[in-house]
Amino acid sequence: MRGFNKSNVYKQLNHMRGLVARLHLDDLSKLYDEVPQLQREASNLMEWYSLPESIYEEVEALKEAFDETQYEIQSMIDQGMADDGFEEDVYKEMEEHLVPNMEDSIDEVEQAVKYWRKGDD
Repeated sequence: MRGFNKSNVYKQLNHMRGLVARLHLDDLSKLYDEVPQLQREASNLMEWYSLPESIYEEVEALKEAFDETQYEIQSMIDQGMADDGFEEDVYKEMEEHLVPNMEDSIDEVEQAVKYWRKGDD
């Protein structure tokens, strides 16, 4: 496990932002394959670095946001929305709800890192 380093955590968060930005928002089968990488990135962040407790909790919430996204994608697939003709509906759900939730969670981790001071926890 590596020691906590704000710069390394920021790099990981930027990497996750890039992955979110490149998601295929109208294609459930591609989304189903892409979101697990986000889940792994959040897990890696928790495992690789000795994160302060307050930041660790925010990273846990981030992973939960990615888990929720994967669950919602599976739900849409189960409802038959992976079929042709549902691309707009999938895009709308992703663009209006799931992507903002993931982006907000990344922002919250970034804020926790930004305001953390040695000795906080």
